[in-house]
Amino acid sequence: MIKKSKILFCLLLLFLISCQDNDETIISDPDPTSTSGVEAWQDLVSELVLDHTIIVQKNHSIQDAINAAEPGNAIYIEPGIYKESLTIDKPDILLIGIQSVNGDKVILENPGGASKGINVTNNVSGVEISNIELQNFADNTSYTTSNSAVRTAGETHVIKMSREWACSAIAYYQFEIQIGSDPHNVVRIRRFVKEDTPYQPLPTNGDIFMAHGANQNLEIFFRTGTDLPTPQTSAFLYLASKGIDVWGIDQAWTLVPQETTEFEFMKDWGVEHDAKNTLAALAFARLIRGFTGQGYGPMNLLGFSYGTAVAFTAAGMETQQEQILRDIKGLINTDQILKFDDKDEMYRQNTCMGTTGLLEQINAGIYQAGNAGNLGNVGQLAHSAPDEPSPIFPGLTNAQAAFFIGANMYLLGDTPAPYWHFTGGNQTSPEMPATDLLFTSTGRWLKPLPNVSGVSYMPNLAIYDLNACMCDEEDVSFDDHFSKISLPIFYLGAEGGFGSYGLYTNSITASSDITSHIVSKTPERFNDFGHADLFYADSAPEDVWEPLYQWLREHNDDVMGL
Repeated sequence: MIKKSKILFCLLLLFLISCQDNDETIISDPDPTSTSGVEAWQDLVSELVLDHTIIVQKNHSIQDAINAAEPGNAIYIEPGIYKESLTIDKPDILLIGIQSVNGDKVILENPGGASKGINVTNNVSGVEISNIELQNFADNTSYTTSNSAVRTAGETHVIKMSREWACSAIAYYQFEIQIGSDPHNVVRIRRFVKEDTPYQPLPTNGDIFMAHGANQNLEIFFRTGTDLPTPQTSAFLYLASKGIDVWGIDQAWTLVPQETTEFEFMKDWGVEHDAKNTLAALAFARLIRGFTGQGYGPMNLLGFSYGTAVAFTAAGMETQQEQILRDIKGLINTDQILKFDDKDEMYRQNTCMGTTGLLEQINAGIYQAGNAGNLGNVGQLAHSAPDEPSPIFPGLTNAQAAFFIGANMYLLGDTPAPYWHFTGGNQTSPEMPATDLLFTSTGRWLKPLPNVSGVSYMPNLAIYDLNACMCDEEDVSFDDHFSKISLPIFYLGAEGGFGSYGLYTNSITASSDITSHIVSKTPERFNDFGHADLFYADSAPEDVWEPLYQWLREHNDDVMGL
């Protein structure tokens, strides 16, 4: 049951939050006896209806949202004047007006000739209407009412929220949200934003929401090999320091405990599952952005590596929805191939080779791919015994093995692109293992590797989906609508990663706004700027993150006049 009496109070007090300037990691009231507004923030988050959320911005139509809604949807309305009368002809609709700190309300103004502001048709039950003020109708009674005695609350809910200072003036928020009824389907949402007072973000000049790659979470790329990340060592902090509101998701499979032994719940956790979770997380981020003064608009979605499949799938899903239901305004493909050009037929066939084995495992009831395998183990050994012989790569020390797996992935038979690798190494030929790295310092490569094994069990179905999409011989439905995507697209590639081979994926869309930026540092692909160098390289701030920042600024709603 939604506590309607709290919703307006919480939304209003959200902007008045204050607390001590400290590094608290869990949101809590410094004085347990006070009512400082921190509780209002917590109450607000816990009160949000997150199942099938629709957000109506100013100058858009509330009726359009109602028409597009399905029973059970919650419709949040940005403060403003809406010249329309409304008809609700479907059950279990929750209509919530938001009030800003300035006192702005949702006002429904008679467009002319309407006798009634809101008409709920006969035999429609379960409708709740909160905090909508009527103007110039025969009956201007404000709506904070319900025609049902009981409304079932949504299953999706916030489990946990925390805040700390990531570095000077940049706050780091984490939210854990259960999506749907499955208790395993919990995602972590992260936010990095500039603040001069805790819980009060400064105005931003752009936004981004990030989806991570395979066997990874965002922590690996946030820390990037340093205990105390700075804007020069973390892409997240770099963008936030320049006024970008930075968000991201840790998919549910990254939170599965390592001691888990039964994985039946993961059977259907493929790309489409992750895309649906990402869209739910995006809607949540839009609400919190709006409540904290950054606007309620759609956001730019970045997919890195496997995350690109998630991002394109989410955008493809939205092509089948009314515009008012969409949460994505731009796509950033970060170094990934989803479809091959005809001239790259050999590499397409290479990706097909692994799909049969993955499908056999899934059909045999093996739904988990393991917890990051050799990459994490190599990192642990490189730290604990760098000069000892590697048990994984005979003939190399543990430290050399870490360089090898970073710079020579193509020698391990994984060839979606020729000579692709995580980090560019000092080889003089493709057959020679690297003994050092060219672009990423040793510490920034070795330090995060053990943490990869902390990311638990990636689903076999997700890995199969990505390979089947690239192979393009298996019937996967999540790629059916890629050709209908018309959003602005930014391709950010590394020539020693997937690089120019990823350009074709963007070309199969309907977008008329495609920008590409591929980093290349050497004449040979086998030791060029690599897949992970995009986040780890010493030169990443100027070579990678600044071009991304410029694109985000150019595609900010305020700049574009939207």
